[in-house]
Amino acid sequence: MINQGILDVLGSSSYSNAEIYFEYMDAKRHPDKEYIDSLADVYRQKYKNYDEFDLIICADNYAIDFLTSEAGLEIFSPDVPVVFCGANDYDLMWRANRPLMTGIIEHIEPAKTLDLILELHPDTRRLLVVRDNNSHTSLITTEQAKIEFQPYEDTLQIEYLEDMTVLQMQETVTNTSDDTVIFLLLFSRDKAGNEVTMTESINAIAEVSSVPVYSVWEFYLGHGIVGGKLTIAENEGKLAGEYALRVLNGEGVDELPILESQYHDFMFDWDQMERFSISENSLPDGSIIINKDLSFFEEYQKEILVVFIALILQFILIAFLLVNRQVLKNTESELLVAKGKAEEADILKSRFLANISHELRTPLNGILGFSEMIQFGGLSEEKCTRYASLIKKSGEQLLLIIDDILDISKIEANQLVLHNEAFNVNHMLDDLDSLFKIQFELKEPPIELILVKGLDDMASFLYSDEHRIRQIFNNIIGNALKFTHEGSVEFGYSVNDEYMEFYVRDTGIGIPEDKYDCIFGRFRQVNDASTRKYKGTGLGMSISKSLVELLGGNIRFESEVDVGTTFYFSIPFVHVPV
Repeated sequence: MINQGILDVLGSSSYSNAEIYFEYMDAKRHPDKEYIDSLADVYRQKYKNYDEFDLIICADNYAIDFLTSEAGLEIFSPDVPVVFCGANDYDLMWRANRPLMTGIIEHIEPAKTLDLILELHPDTRRLLVVRDNNSHTSLITTEQAKIEFQPYEDTLQIEYLEDMTVLQMQETVTNTSDDTVIFLLLFSRDKAGNEVTMTESINAIAEVSSVPVYSVWEFYLGHGIVGGKLTIAENEGKLAGEYALRVLNGEGVDELPILESQYHDFMFDWDQMERFSISENSLPDGSIIINKDLSFFEEYQKEILVVFIALILQFILIAFLLVNRQVLKNTESELLVAKGKAEEADILKSRFLANISHELRTPLNGILGFSEMIQFGGLSEEKCTRYASLIKKSGEQLLLIIDDILDISKIEANQLVLHNEAFNVNHMLDDLDSLFKIQFELKEPPIELILVKGLDDMASFLYSDEHRIRQIFNNIIGNALKFTHEGSVEFGYSVNDEYMEFYVRDTGIGIPEDKYDCIFGRFRQVNDASTRKYKGTGLGMSISKSLVELLGGNIRFESEVDVGTTFYFSIPFVHVPV
């Protein structure tokens, strides 16, 4: 999360193409001296012949302690400026050992969250603070919480859980009384010395707690806490990134004071608010709420606007289809060839126009019909909601058709602009997997959707246009969904020195060999029967091929009738080094 904040800032600056190295120490799980010494040996060997860095950014106390240690100063020159973040406290020895250092001290606001707890739950008599006694971060944040909670001890019973296994902690949480609220600080290692991830700790509490759980960390939100005045790691990364830019642009490190992080927002989970009957009106002004359903007008405003512009866009479409006629007036043979091509193009465009007219008419009829039924009134709330949902789906279908038309128009005019930036390929594929998995499971029979990743998350950064790569995957996986009736669809990627090769493999109906030339043809589909049976404009694969080529890659496929089809597309592996 801190990494993402740093990359967002650098990626939008003149240093977007900077060569960046990431080193993940994993010291929270392995804090022992032998492990840290072995890391030093690895770094010493890894960077012994490397030119001096322009800047080092480090996060968390373990990384700062290492950089200011004797080994860290030997491996990474003290002349290299350092910007740190995620530090839970400040040690004067850091700057004494490494003068060219500044950064952000991580700051939490437990008292403001406790004030809110007492306001939202006025019957609270007991505060159960869950923390461990085995990590540096937990010790520091617990000490800060104890100081800020001290004024409340006369009216509130405050109990700090420590030296417990996960099961002991769950048993204590299970047996809490109704006048108790749980305050989760950090529980990263239990009494038995077992490592507990952030997600595992909140899940262990949430699954057994019958009372509200609050915290000061944004990474717990959406996993079981109600909310609180939360510290956001990504925003701390952005603040460190802004400091880094100032250093890279020539400001002296001694001109940048060490700051306490100011990125704290009141944030809440709507699902937990409903569970504990918390009104939105009782929250502080400016509070951020996740998982909240939009109102009827908020959710369908876009689709209502689509109704008004659909006819105009249809005229634009017709105009586009009638443009682009070429008249060749050279020799008689060239004229005959041109005539044949023009006749073929005319037929294809006519078929495409008929297809598009049908595809546009279907969602438009749905939008107009159901809108009219809602307008006349007299419908139950359930029917109103159902018809609105159908309007939304019809609008989304119409938008997809329009997007295809606009993209092909931009490609024809050489006006499609790429927006390259560094992004995480694995995260993008996880999003696609979540998006399509439900659709595959709803098929009869269900189709298995399999995701295969070629790199781990930290190494899977690629510098390219994420939106267009998503669009290519959407087109190919969408076709696999339509043409696969049993079996599975697998998608993923592999990497060689120059290219990242993505693929989508299905066990669908396959493509006849005599139709291979039609796959990437503009205004073409394998056969007209497929158009009517499976729907679609026939533009998806043509757009995908053009996008892949614009991205500097190539696309190909292998297919066998009644066995399946595999599409491959390769993108230059311009990546952010890890």
